[in-house]
Amino acid sequence: NYAWTDNTTGNVTLSWTINKKAVTITAKNQTITYGSNIATGPSYVTANSGGLVGGHAITAITLAASTTLATTSGTITPSAATITGGGADVTSNYDISYATGVLVINKKAVTITAKNQTITYGSMIETGPSQVTASGLLSGHSVSSVVLNASTSSYTTNGTIAPSAATINGDGTDVTANYEIAYADGRLVINKKSVTITAKAQTLTYGESIATGQDQVTASGLVGGHTVSSIVLTASTDQYTTSGTITPSNATISSGSENVTSNYDIT
Repeated sequence: NYAWTDNTTGNVTLSWTINKKAVTITAKNQTITYGSNIATGPSYVTANSGGLVGGHAITAITLAASTTLATTSGTITPSAATITGGGADVTSNYDISYATGVLVINKKAVTITAKNQTITYGSMIETGPSQVTASGLLSGHSVSSVVLNASTSSYTTNGTIAPSAATINGDGTDVTANYEIAYADGRLVINKKSVTITAKAQTLTYGESIATGQDQVTASGLVGGHTVSSIVLTASTDQYTTSGTITPSNATISSGSENVTSNYDIT
């Protein structure tokens, strides 16, 4: 029923070319938390509409994140896709191009809490990373430095220790920027410092009064720079005696012009 235009009457062998089908494979956008891995596998990519032949599917794919650090502008790059149709690998029939997806890595929440401390008035709180605890750090990460501030240096039963400015280290690298840090105070108790004030011995003549004033006592246990600034001295008798006593009381202890008596347990 058909004739060749050149009047050929025998069988004719023809050749033709089947071009590869273009398909674009795009990584889906992902949002994860620092320390987590991106999700992988064929379900985390899409092929452009009409790109794959009906019944064909992406059965394997490699997905690579541009970074593992906290970011709002990372990328996920797909590659090395395998396309299957009817149980056979038909990848070679496609001209594949790849498009990246957006990767957001949120900072990881961590809470750094100052440990409770009990010290004596005149002493400093202990400082350094060993005086805090951290919850939420990745394995192998640790607090390498932290600032600790006491709410007071005076006698108290309900002071606080506030941590701040922490540095977090991971494998020798400063990874602080990848964490959302919350700080929690520790409790600070500052006990009174024991001090003993002793009246100096005096010898006087009947009818005379004992010498008074802070230079007539000695004090052991005072913080450096603190002094007894006033004192009451009471003689046990004004009669002749070889065994009378002088009793000190109502001492005031000062640091410069500041009255710090309440920080001492005086005997």
